Formats: sequence, C-alpha cells, structure tokens
Amino acid sequence: MATHYARFRRWGYWAGGLAIALALYSLAEGAETFIIHPDGILGIKHLLAALATGLGFGTLVALTASYYLEGSYYTEPRVANLIGLAAAGVAFLVVEIGFVVSNTHLGDFSGSKLLLAAIGQSFAKNQYGLPILPA
Repeated sequence: MATHYARFRRWGYWAGGLAIALALYSLAEGAETFIIHPDGILGIKHLLAALATGLGFGTLVALTASYYLEGSYYTEPRVANLIGLAAAGVAFLVVEIGFVVSNTHLGDFSGSKLLLAAIGQSFAKNQYGLPILPA
C-alpha cells in the first residue's frame, strides 16, 4: 500500500464515496421505523438510493474503463475517472427518471428535517441506548 499509494488513491476515493452513499441510505432506511409518518422521508430516501446507485455504477464503469484504457492505450488515469463520473451522473438521472415514470416520489431533500429530528432524538442527552419512540 505504501509503495502503490498513487495507484490505489483513486479507488479509495471511489469506494469511499460509494460507502458513504450506502451508509446514508442505510441510515434513512433504519430511521424510518422511528418516524410516525414514514412516507415523510420518502424524498430523501429516494435521493440517497439514486446517489448510491449512481456511484456504484460509476465505480464499476471507472474500473472497467481503467482496465481497458490504461492497459491498451496507456492513457492517463483521470480519463477513466471522468468516464466513471459521467456514467455515475447518467445512472443517477436514469434512476430519477425511473421514479418519475413509476409515479413515486422524486428523490429530493423533502423529509430531511424529519430524518435529522430522528437522528437528533437518538443522540439526545440522557438517552443511554434507550429505544427511540416516535414523537
């Protein structure tokens, strides 16, 4: 790792971004049980799902592009990263269009206040691991 940091760094960034997106989606999914109206956080949940899907697809495309382009054409690593970023953006838009076509709630920031309130209640003073009850 110490000798190949420059080659590993971009994959660390891609994997870190994907891990953060999946963790945020998991947080929204887990907090849904502690909110009285679970449909209230549907917008933020769909946004985080679309973001995780886009980053996952972008990572896969960047990995594939890196394998073929750098092995065959000796291109710079940033070319594969740009292709991966473009693919991530397209995948995000395709998922959002899928939400529109299926007549569900579009991924947006609606419900983020409810999600942050549930998170705040779970880390409130004197909570000490007690169960979180819907407010």
